[in-house]
Formats: sequence, structure tokens, C-alpha cells
Amino acid sequence: DLVDNNGKTALMLAAEKGYKRVCDLLIWQKEVCYLLIIIEAQIDLADKDGKTAFMLAAENGHDRVCDLLIVMGAKIDLVDNDRKTALMLAAENGHDRVCDLLIWQKSEIDLADSDGKTALMLAAESGHDRVCDLLIIMEAKIDLADKDKKTALMLAAEKGHEEVCYLLIRRGVKIDLVDNNGKTALMLTAENGHDRVYDLLIRRGAKIDLADKDKKTALMLAAEKGHHRVCDLLCYLLMRRGVKIDLVDNNGKTALMLAAEKGHHRVCNLLIRRGAKIDLADKDRKTALMLAAEKGHHRVCDLLCYLLMRREVKIDLVDNNGKTALMLAAEKGHHRVCNLLIRRGAKIDLADKDRKTALMLAVESGYDEVYRLLKGEGTVINRYSKKALLRPSPISISDRRSATESSPLARNSSVSEVKKSPT
Repeated sequence: DLVDNNGKTALMLAAEKGYKRVCDLLIWQKEVCYLLIIIEAQIDLADKDGKTAFMLAAENGHDRVCDLLIVMGAKIDLVDNDRKTALMLAAENGHDRVCDLLIWQKSEIDLADSDGKTALMLAAESGHDRVCDLLIIMEAKIDLADKDKKTALMLAAEKGHEEVCYLLIRRGVKIDLVDNNGKTALMLTAENGHDRVYDLLIRRGAKIDLADKDKKTALMLAAEKGHHRVCDLLCYLLMRRGVKIDLVDNNGKTALMLAAEKGHHRVCNLLIRRGAKIDLADKDRKTALMLAAEKGHHRVCDLLCYLLMRREVKIDLVDNNGKTALMLAAEKGHHRVCNLLIRRGAKIDLADKDRKTALMLAVESGYDEVYRLLKGEGTVINRYSKKALLRPSPISISDRRSATESSPLARNSSVSEVKKSPT
């Protein structure tokens, strides 16, 4: 009964190894197990993880060792430190023969681990359809939920296991149950971009216009993560059913805004072609262009500017702080976006609620490249902003003399070391 540094006895190590080599070695391992049991080794001792020899054998799929240990009196429903039984460990790792053995030995099917997951949930999450089928045949409950209120279907859908989802649906699982975040299996699938599972769920009647606790629909979740194919399918179905694609979440953002903010150019292009409005604003009065400009997504900004100009919509709309897309990009140091917006006609001398222009915001944030770009375009620095006058000008030492003659900032501040533009 001596143990190693991991708390494992000789019996545990023999059981964990199982029957992997040639028959002579397998028979020898079996004889080792018999010998250890005969000399009264304690079968149900646990290692540091709380696992017995039987659990280790089950976890590694050694059905003959499991059978032997059962015959010699090993307990089958003990739990490890994560409250997982041998059946859960076997199911999680896809060992259907061990699961079959344990079920026939009357192992409890619907016990839950420390996360509230049953053997069926663990098998579904790992994509083991044969184990799932076996557990369902043996009457495992299919609509139980874990601590996050996720069912076996949600766990399988989230991971993209199409065969498991098909099996569960065919067995009559409820499709539109929601988890703690208000997300259905369909939303979890959309969020993770599993288009084949998504298609399966829709064909089986899953609702496409439900929203989670943040009021995000499946389309918003897919758009935010940039899953183009899922968005395409959703837009088509929503349009056929007469559902708007410009629904908003708790922050007032549409699917287009979420995609623009994350820089998903293809998704933005798709949504616009499907009829998404490009000039809507969220609760902070930020449009899709502002959100993209603030994050420095050049291609998205180029697309939106082009479309806004074609539709004769101003690109100088302001948010709650009075900032335009150019100001937001300048403040974050996105040089390419600033250059694009200027070429597309953005006004460079507008000021926000604090009477700061794009140039002043770039100066305050220390972005030299943006400063030079805006200064070269002839921006006038607001002489009424005392804070701006007190801040150092982001210009190089070689330009100090000319700046002293031309810039009111340079006359009142010392030259400081500035950051490079992140774009």
C-alpha cells in the first residue's frame, strides 16, 4: 500500500496502464493486479486527485481491468476531487465499452460533478455521440442543466458537435431552453460560428429572433465574432420572415455596429447589402463609423465612408461628447484612419464639448504622426483651451525652432517624448 509522490499505489499504476501492449504483457499486467489484490492491497485507496485505481482504469478505457476490479470488490460510484464518478470519467473520454460495463453494474447515470454536469453532459461537450446514444438508451435525463444552466444540447452546440446535436434532437431534447446568460443553443452556436450545427438547429425549429440578457440576438452574436456564413444564413431567414436586422442590444448597438467595432469587414459588407442602416447611433450616439474609427479599423471605415458619401450622409456626426469619427481616431492615434477620413471630406477644425479639436486630442494623447498629419492639413488649434496650451507639443527637437514661431502650443510648453501611432 505504499504510494508515490502523486499518492498512487502499485495497484493504481497497474490499473491506469491497462492493456495496451502485446498479449504477453497484458496477461502479465492482469497477473500483477490479481497478485496485489490477493495480498490484500486496498482497492479503493485514492491518489492526490481523489481517484481510485478503478477510476483511473475507467478514465483510460481499460474495460478488462475495470471488470477485474469490480469482481474483486472495487466500489464503482466513488467520486474524485471534482466529484466525478468512474462513469463520468469514462463518458468524458469517450470509452463506450467502460460506460456500458458501468451501466450494467447499476452505476448512477444522472449524478452531477462539482460543475453540475452529468455523464451525458460531459460526453456531449466532448462530442462522443456513441456514449451519448448509450446513456440515452439507458434512460439518462436529456434536459438536465449544469450550474450555468446549460443542457447537453447547449454544450454540444457550443463546441460544434453536429452528430451529438442531431442525436439529442432526435431523442426529443428541448431546443430553446436558455442558460444563465439567456442564451439558447442556437445563440451559442452562432456566437462560435458553427454553421452546420446552426443549420441543423434552424431546420429543427429553433427560434432565430430570441435575445439574451444583453438583448443580443443570434445575428448580433455572430456579427460581433465575425462569422460571415452564419450571418449570411441568418440575414436570409430574417428577411424571409419579415424580421428587422437592425434590432439593438442594451447599449443601443445593432449587428452592424458590433461588427464594425470589431473590424469585421466582410460581415459589415454583408449586413449592408442585406439592408442594414449605416447611420444609426447607439446610446452614446456613436455610429458604426465612429466605433470603427475609434478602434482603428481602416477597411471598415473606408467601406462606411464610401457608402455614406454615396447616400449623401454626413461623416461628421457627433457623439454625446461632441466628438466626430476623426476626433475619436485622432485621440487613439490611428493615423491611417485619420488620413482616410480627411480624404473622404471630414472636417478637421470642428471641436467637441470641451472645445478640443482633433489636433488637440492627438497632442494630449501624444501621437506625433497624427499631429503632423493634422497640422499639415491646416488645423487651427483652439486658443481658448487652457489645458491644451499647458500640454507639451509632440514635435521633434529638430522642428523646435519652426514650431516656436508658428505654434501657440510650443511657445508655452517643453518638447516631450511622444508615443508612436499604433496603426
